[in-house]
Amino acid sequence: MKSRHPKPAVRIVLVLLMLALIGLPARTANAALRLTIPLADDGNADFVLGKFGLTGLVPPRAEAPLGGVQLLPLGTLERIRSGLPPLCQPLAEMGTAAYTTTVQGVQTTYFYVVGGRTTDFQPFRKTCHTVITGADGMTSNWTTDAPDLPLPVRENKAIALRTSSGGYLYSLGGISNSNGNDLSVPYIYRAAINESTGAISSWVTQTLQLPNNQGRHAFALTSFKTDDGSTYLYLFGGKRTYLSLRVFTDYKRDVWRAQIDSNGDFVGSWEQLTNVPVISTIQSCAGIYDAQAVSFPVFKETQTTTIVTETIFLIGGQYEGNADAGCNQAQVASADVYRASLDSTTGDLIWDSDPGQPPDSPDYNIFTLPYGLYGHKAVGFNQKIYVLGGYDPSKTDPDTGTPAPGPVRRVYGSFADESQDLVLDADTGSNFVPSDEIIPQALYAHGGEIGYYNNVPIFYIFGGRNTGSTSIGNDYVDTVYYAIPTLDESTTEGYAGQGVYFSSIIDLEAPSSPLTVTWTGIMTDSATDIELSYRIADTVQGLYNSSWTPLDGDPSSPRWSKTGPVTVTNSAASSGSGQYFQYRALLRTTDGSKTPILTQVSLVVEYNAFPDLWVTGASFTDLVQGPFITLTNAQSPGSSTPLLDANIDGSDGTFFVDLYAFPPGTEVQTPTLGVNGADPLGIAYAQVPKASLPVDATYTIPPGNWRYTETDQPVNWSAIFNQTGEWTILIVVDSYGYSNLGGAGLVPEGSTVNDPGEQNNIFRFTFTMQNSPVYLPFVAR
Repeated sequence: MKSRHPKPAVRIVLVLLMLALIGLPARTANAALRLTIPLADDGNADFVLGKFGLTGLVPPRAEAPLGGVQLLPLGTLERIRSGLPPLCQPLAEMGTAAYTTTVQGVQTTYFYVVGGRTTDFQPFRKTCHTVITGADGMTSNWTTDAPDLPLPVRENKAIALRTSSGGYLYSLGGISNSNGNDLSVPYIYRAAINESTGAISSWVTQTLQLPNNQGRHAFALTSFKTDDGSTYLYLFGGKRTYLSLRVFTDYKRDVWRAQIDSNGDFVGSWEQLTNVPVISTIQSCAGIYDAQAVSFPVFKETQTTTIVTETIFLIGGQYEGNADAGCNQAQVASADVYRASLDSTTGDLIWDSDPGQPPDSPDYNIFTLPYGLYGHKAVGFNQKIYVLGGYDPSKTDPDTGTPAPGPVRRVYGSFADESQDLVLDADTGSNFVPSDEIIPQALYAHGGEIGYYNNVPIFYIFGGRNTGSTSIGNDYVDTVYYAIPTLDESTTEGYAGQGVYFSSIIDLEAPSSPLTVTWTGIMTDSATDIELSYRIADTVQGLYNSSWTPLDGDPSSPRWSKTGPVTVTNSAASSGSGQYFQYRALLRTTDGSKTPILTQVSLVVEYNAFPDLWVTGASFTDLVQGPFITLTNAQSPGSSTPLLDANIDGSDGTFFVDLYAFPPGTEVQTPTLGVNGADPLGIAYAQVPKASLPVDATYTIPPGNWRYTETDQPVNWSAIFNQTGEWTILIVVDSYGYSNLGGAGLVPEGSTVNDPGEQNNIFRFTFTMQNSPVYLPFVAR
């Protein structure tokens, strides 16, 4: 009995990986190749590869046991955890930075602490780093990097950036000690990051210094990358301490930006932008320092387009004017939050506020913390802001009510809606919702960053001071705290009214048309809804410029979805076509206690392309090794059909190549290629891995891979070619249909066996067998 069985025909469906996808309808017979492409589901890590706007992944829960995508709760953190390795030493007023990269297929984050102030009140010149080691937020022990900063500094700013030439860590400005005086320094230092270990190279002093080559510290800093890949740093306010007969301090409200090129070098000089629009109740001569800048994209969705605005919020800090220069503005802790928008093409910054307007004016656009705060850390992502700790000059003793200025244990949270506005909390009268006393100890002058492990965000707090004491260093700490917001956010404050989820861009590998989209939603009542839409284009840039096609999963109602599986079908003519596909889910609720949950999405597409497998060359000169057969997956001469990889169906199986040998003087009988494969089968066969033949690849069958069709044993070529004279050999790419042999077969090269891709699968050549073991070269026909 034959070891290799004939293969019955089968229709192919590929599923594209998406976030619980949609289903498009199948088409009639003789259509192009259809694939169901698994895009993602509630148990699939590909969900986290998308972009979230006020949405997030659901922790395992009763109604969605494997998770899904939901609207974000508006509450702040429930708890902040301890138990991580301590810093390299107790520190405050240091620069901190996070650098996220992929190491051995796992997305993770390195954290850096640069400079700072030690327990003896002296600036620090060391750099320490750690890495997130798992999804539970754990980190490695901190490592002190060998390269020292050129100068010890404190109140410097650190930032880590990725460029096309690698990752870089920067330290900007700060205060250093010179001749017994603490003075601002203008220097910018840069070190390369080893992405495998997190270690840094030696620090290099940059030619460009801070604006006007003046020292500066306590400024706010953030970065932004424009659509064309240009990277800019933005510097807000700060102060300058300098020596001129005696020590003077200037307080700044100016804004500057500098560009960094693909090699991590600064381009040109600093460019001055519009000053921070300080509110009218503060003197125009006053500066703002010790504020925090956070930036993230804000998504506004319409039926046809997505408006993405990179938004910066400048949060808290202190106002002050230099009396020596005639400014009488005393030190005042700021509770103000300013907003600016960045042009995605040019990187230009536009303040969205007019402090000359009354606070109830729509042009005022200055948001507030519950009270003035400095020495805090603010982190922002996914349209949410968290303000961690800080120093509150208005703090009172809870028992006596008497003034007790000092650090706080609170965390304040807010979010930016689609209009970039921060929510207003009626209880506090501010735009931030408090979570009381959740940091294990009161802190200010600490570090804080967001890290990622497999795309899950985790917040970290580093070091700082835990009392308001002015004693030298007795309140410096080396503790590290963390919180996982996707797991710890409180649901008691309700949900955002609307959020958006974007899938990653799916490369379909060739032009295709979406036919059916299927998704599953969990919606408790009519207050919640999910609107799914998609776009498709020939290029990634074309995708960005394409309109969204909405999918109505509940045509009988005003809603777009209903609970459970929903399938929407499109005709190929109306669904559009292209190689790049993306889908979008708008999640909405009119009840703050309820959220819709998207758990599964799937897509069926029809390709306007096929693999095209054929033999490009063959030789047979050695009866010990056997034939050398080379195949390709390329367009046949004269063909214009777009190509797909041989394993476009997502399998790692194989297909057959058959060998037919006709002795001298015998009639050559060409096999028939039908839906069951080649008939009859050849005397020998080899199996070729489909993954070895992507588009335009070639593959040479190893000589030892040939086996007898009847017995499945290795071929003895001398036993086959046992006559002298001219032999005819046919090599047949037997790829049509399906095999019983555990996934072998199944490389459709057309809709039918008569398509061009299935008609070039037979290669014929001859060679002459002589009495002596010498064989003439083949002659292809």
